[in-house]
Formats: sequence, C-alpha cells, structure tokens
Amino acid sequence: MKLKPIKNKKAMAFGIGLVLVAFLAISLSLYLFVMVQKNSAQNTKTAQEILSFEQEKQKIKYFSEESEKLAASEALDVLAQDALSKVSSCNQQIGSRIVWNDNCNPNNLNDLFYEQFKTEFSELINKYPTKIKNYEIVLQGNKISVINAVFDFIDNRKEGYNITFKFDKVSEINMQDYGLDLDELKNLYINIKGAKISCASSSDLATCVQNKITLQNWKIVVTEQATYLLFDLETNKHFFATTAHQLEFKTLKISFAV
Repeated sequence: MKLKPIKNKKAMAFGIGLVLVAFLAISLSLYLFVMVQKNSAQNTKTAQEILSFEQEKQKIKYFSEESEKLAASEALDVLAQDALSKVSSCNQQIGSRIVWNDNCNPNNLNDLFYEQFKTEFSELINKYPTKIKNYEIVLQGNKISVINAVFDFIDNRKEGYNITFKFDKVSEINMQDYGLDLDELKNLYINIKGAKISCASSSDLATCVQNKITLQNWKIVVTEQATYLLFDLETNKHFFATTAHQLEFKTLKISFAV
C-alpha cells in the first residue's frame, strides 16, 4: 500500500500561500506608491499654479505702478506745452509764450492734470497682456491711486485657466517722491503776483522776482521784456516722456509770460 505525501502537500500549500501574500503585499505597495506619486504630482501642480497666479498679481501691481509714474510725467509734459493752463481761457501771447493772467493760469491744474493722466494711464495699462476691465483713478493732492481694478488673466497653457484678479488698490504713487509737485505749480501764479508787488520798486525787477520765487523741484529763470516778465522753468530731475512719438529721458520745461 502506497502512502500519500501529506507533508509535501501541506508544504506546497503553505508555499503557495506565502507567494500569494507576498504578491498581495507587493501589489498593495505598488498601488500605494502610485497613489502617493499621483497625489504628490497633483499637489506640486497645484502649488505651481498658485505660485504662478501670485507672480502674475505681483507683475500686474508692478506694471500698474510704473504706468502711473510714466503717465504722471507724460501728463505734465503735455500740459506744459500750454503753460499748464486751459487753452480756451488764454487769449494773450507774446511770441510763442502764453501770457498768464487772472483768467489764464494754473489754478485749475489739478483738474487738467487728472484728465490728462487718465488718458496717458489708459494707453499704458492696456498694453499689459493681462487685460484690465475696470478701474478707478483717485487724485488727492500729489497722491494718485488706482482702485477697484479688475484684470482678466488667461493662462495659455493646454490646461490653462481664465482667472479674474480683483484689487481694492492695485497701485499708488506720491508724485513728490519722484520730484513732481502739483501744489507748487498750482500756486505759482499767485506767488508771482505777490513777488511783483513786493519788487515793484526794485531796479532789477526780473532778478528780484526770481529770488523771491522758491520752487523745490524746478529751476527758474526770469527775464524782463518790455512790459512782461518771461519765465522759463525746468525740472531738477529727468523723467521719461514722449517727444515726437519717441520715449525720451529728459527734463520737463514750462515757458510763459506774466
């Protein structure tokens, strides 16, 4: 009678069991590894996207602030061509110079500057790839703020997003920090009138008036011609401004007569 190899079968079953357990363990490990890698890749992608959006927001802020600076110098340069005055109120000229008087002077400079600044800023900010939809400009003294701004960011990658960025205040500059001051120009006509009265008895009216006019950001030269005083102002600093459709780094100049 032949005996059955019971021990060998038990050993075989035990071996097969170990192989199956090992296979399941390896399969589970591979599954967990794949899931971890997948989640890690997804988390990395999400982090990169968040960083990309934050970088874009910072770029928008920077571009808006630089646009403000350029728009401010551009606006003042344009207004300087009309001696900072509302042309429709000016009907006197000596040579090519506008004559300042009680109707023609820079008393309304803030309003004129605000309108010209809006034009210049609009042209600049609309050149940025992330398109601006809405914004407001606030002028308070020498401080200019761009508020309530909305930009549409379109990510051009295959899996790109359309994101709307909203800013309560996207940028703000104080022109005094860059060598411009609307107040000293706005009050210049009043100061000149006061200086002329004070220097009425002087043998050198032009020099006397020039010495009494104090400007922080402008060099001033006064010359006398017939019954007029001729004024030439030039900024102490250089600014970027457009001349004949070319951007130049130059001083701003204003000429007029009183």
